[in-house]
Amino acid sequence: MPQHSRRLQVATAGLIAYAIGVVAVVFTPIGWQLNRLTVWIYYVLGHRPALARVTPEIVGVGLNVLLFIPLGFLLRQLLGTRAALAVAALASVAIEVVQLLPGLGREASLTDVASNLLGAGVGIGFAAWWLGSASLLPLDSSGRYVELDGLRGLAVSGVVLYHYFYLYDVYFSSPVPATVGFSYGFMGVQLFFMISGFVILLTARKSARPRDFVIARGTRLYPTYWLCLTISWVLVAVTAFGPLMRSRAEIAINYTMIQRLIRVREVDGAYWSLSVELIFYGLVFALLLLIGRLDDRAVVWLISGWCAISLVVAAVAHQHPQSGLMHAVTIATAAQYAPLFGVGMFGLLSRDRGGLHLGALACTALAGVVTFLYDGPLDAAILVGLALLFTGVVTRPSVGLLRWRPLVFIGEISYPLYLLHQNLGYWLIDHLFPRIQRDLASIIAIVLVCCLAWLVHVSVETRLSRQLRRLLQRRFSPRPVVSA
Repeated sequence: MPQHSRRLQVATAGLIAYAIGVVAVVFTPIGWQLNRLTVWIYYVLGHRPALARVTPEIVGVGLNVLLFIPLGFLLRQLLGTRAALAVAALASVAIEVVQLLPGLGREASLTDVASNLLGAGVGIGFAAWWLGSASLLPLDSSGRYVELDGLRGLAVSGVVLYHYFYLYDVYFSSPVPATVGFSYGFMGVQLFFMISGFVILLTARKSARPRDFVIARGTRLYPTYWLCLTISWVLVAVTAFGPLMRSRAEIAINYTMIQRLIRVREVDGAYWSLSVELIFYGLVFALLLLIGRLDDRAVVWLISGWCAISLVVAAVAHQHPQSGLMHAVTIATAAQYAPLFGVGMFGLLSRDRGGLHLGALACTALAGVVTFLYDGPLDAAILVGLALLFTGVVTRPSVGLLRWRPLVFIGEISYPLYLLHQNLGYWLIDHLFPRIQRDLASIIAIVLVCCLAWLVHVSVETRLSRQLRRLLQRRFSPRPVVSA
């Protein structure tokens, strides 16, 4: 019997045995024996000084994680990563719903759902490693540059960790801060700007007309943004989560995505970077209108002019740090981030020519200078290192670490994850903590927000956006002239 078929048969048998075990736990007294085991483990651990902060809830979460690791491992062998995640999520929710049935005397819990998903994710990751499928991913049939998804995964992971393990404690004055504070995770946004420079130049070159560029970017950004924005403010409004409440006027203006440019508060703090992206898109669109294409010379002129403005604005703002006018000019010109888009654009030119473009190094140095003027030497040093890392990645044929499947998956859902994670995550952490340990609350929030981001990705970001783009392209495509 072939090894692959035998493995599938063993996995199927294991899944059946697992299902029988779950039914026994839910519907027979075995479940109560497991509850007694949880109490006993807590009793043993609770008397150890080093583990004094361990609560029964933490022990229960740990056991739920362990319970679902085998399920994730088996499902991954039979269905693949994404389908395994979906089935594990459905199974977890179904188990909690069943426990609401009268006569069972059990309680359903959102925490149990999250810890089950966490365990399934660990099992899926282990199965991917064991099967060897977490190795390098080839380029897909469209020539997709997989390393960019890996970079997006790193960028959005940094931002999420920054908000959940550092900024939450600052913003909400948490009495028990996270064990590890990712205070520089916000640099993931700067990495996003570099990636954007690379991708937008690629998109502009593929656009036959300026309107094609607008359609491509508009359908890529707005449908997903509108849905995530709606989820964010509805959650805050319905639950009366006071610290993040916004007025109706502020919410309405946020649907345009230009709120920061007109000094209106964002519904979700993470949305500030979108206005910076829009400024960059506007410059690219204007250049396409003027000359109809973005060749190497046009890129050099665009970035040189924008970076010159950036340096002047940064120097003046450094001399007048309290000036409201200079703050407005900084926002309107995106002066603090212009060199980062240049790093990305020159990164693509470097990849095209098969060698490093000097513009990439110039923009890296300028990014360091501008960041030093705004934020100081440490931020500047970290940013220069990040820019050099980005340039090193895009000038290599491939980078195996960035093709690791879990990282690529996070990169694929990075846009809805970025849009959803802050308000939703803060709300989840606020409701989970202090019922459970602070770090564990953040981990559970990450799992749940990733699941929701994946649903938005597969339903709106890919399917709906693609259909809308095709519709608009047909609507605004030139009509053939019919001779009389």
